[in-house]
Amino acid sequence: MENNEITVENVSPVLNVKESKGDIVRSRLLEQEAKLLPLLKGDKGQYRKLAAAFVFTMIENGLENCTMLSIVKAFKKCCELNLDPSSGKIYLIKYRNAKQGIDEVNAQVGYIGYQELIMRNRDIISNVYGNIVYKGDEFEVEYGNVVKYRHVPKFETKELWLTYAVAQFTDGNIQIEVTNKEDIETSKSLSKGADRYDSPWKAHYNAMARVVP
Repeated sequence: MENNEITVENVSPVLNVKESKGDIVRSRLLEQEAKLLPLLKGDKGQYRKLAAAFVFTMIENGLENCTMLSIVKAFKKCCELNLDPSSGKIYLIKYRNAKQGIDEVNAQVGYIGYQELIMRNRDIISNVYGNIVYKGDEFEVEYGNVVKYRHVPKFETKELWLTYAVAQFTDGNIQIEVTNKEDIETSKSLSKGADRYDSPWKAHYNAMARVVP
């Protein structure tokens, strides 16, 4: 079995002062190629595509000052799931490690990313989708041998009330999960760095809310 564990020892701490921060991160990811490539079934083209997208996203969001170990671990998660961080499928979130006094980055899958992961299993699931129910909308779910739901948007307010996700199976049945605003806020409070100005919870609250199970 390939050993692709990321540790402090196998992430080079040496920085070339002539390199830009983006070049430094890019170099470290290329150093990890042999170790992480098995996660992408040896596809070097996809590895380097993800690496380029990862570096671009880090620079765009000012995350280059996070610890190199956390950067490489976040990239490893992108490789494990084969999700592009520049597409909104997986978010890079900076948070402060107060105990050690350092900034770290974590990769968190978004709604679109979960949707893609589920849809890759086409032999069981034919479709997956979700939506937001705003206050004033008509929404009801009927559980039983056959699960049914009804959502009629009224477009009266932009205040989120509920979110729901539906998985439609190849046999025609569906499974629906409904989450209320209170549970969404609880999930947000447990998310590292949720209150930071650059957190996806700030810029993409509705998209993040759709992820909450």
